[in-house]
Amino acid sequence: MWCLCFAGMNTFFKILFGVLLGVVGCLGWQYYEAQQAAEKGLQPGWIPLRPVEPRPAAPAKTVKPAPAVVKSDVPKPATPAPAPKPVAAPKPVKKPENPIPLLSSQPYRWPKNVTLLQPFDVPLKDNNGVINGAIPLSAGVVLEVRNVVSSGHVLARVKGLDFYVPANLTDLLQRALPEGTPPPPPPPRPAIVQDTPKAKPPSTPPRESTPPPASGGSKSTLFGTPIR
Repeated sequence: MWCLCFAGMNTFFKILFGVLLGVVGCLGWQYYEAQQAAEKGLQPGWIPLRPVEPRPAAPAKTVKPAPAVVKSDVPKPATPAPAPKPVAAPKPVKKPENPIPLLSSQPYRWPKNVTLLQPFDVPLKDNNGVINGAIPLSAGVVLEVRNVVSSGHVLARVKGLDFYVPANLTDLLQRALPEGTPPPPPPPRPAIVQDTPKAKPPSTPPRESTPPPASGGSKSTLFGTPIR
């Protein structure tokens, strides 16, 4: 049918129809390319490309040169060794004090008797102080304590003889009261009895003395009348 119509047209209409058919075909093809490019994310070929403006180049980073390592022939000073830690000086050990001087000043700590731990010879002296002999005492003899001297001796008595014996030869420190024992309280003083003054007997008033009778006889009155 289209062919019969086309054959019946004159030349002008034939040319016009051909032009329109070409335009429609071209537009249809561009539409098809646009659809395909949209699906693939591409730009259709018939759209003119925009010129891409060149981006300014980023300034080049200036790299600072690393400082040159200068090797020195001077040897480095040696690292000083750490100072040794101070060692605490040992505490001085206190020597045990001699307890005899303190004991000599506290008679209340003295024992009444001590025992010889070693044999001891009691020297015998004459009036001039010359030693004429000695009395040997064996260990275990009991001595009466008379005094304790700060020099470390005990004035002892045995068989009525007084003599000094070193305290370390006796058991004085074992028998003495321990250090720090308080002294015993002083003995109570006797009560002073004062004589109470005796009560004086009450004084009696003096009696009135009657005058002696007059010479020449005595007179008496009876009911106001003198009697002769």
